[in-house]
Amino acid sequence: MITKQMLKAYPYSAQRLRSGRGNSTDEITVTEVEAFIAGIADALTHDIFAYRYIDGLSWVRISVETNNSADNCRMIAARYLNTHGIR
Repeated sequence: MITKQMLKAYPYSAQRLRSGRGNSTDEITVTEVEAFIAGIADALTHDIFAYRYIDGLSWVRISVETNNSADNCRMIAARYLNTHGIR
């Protein structure tokens, strides 16, 4: 099951795997986060998660990319996590 910690750890785990220093925990984190984001049906929500957790963009930059306010992007992500029981 995916957790907020896994989402936050994604950039570091992916970087370690690319450099050859990753371990099985990094591989599980990367695989689960990518599968979780790929499974988001709503296009806007999917883009917000991909920009935030895969690309590592700030909420302000995501707002520019999605033509929404930063607060709206943050709330869309928070609501999605809460409705899916991700803590």
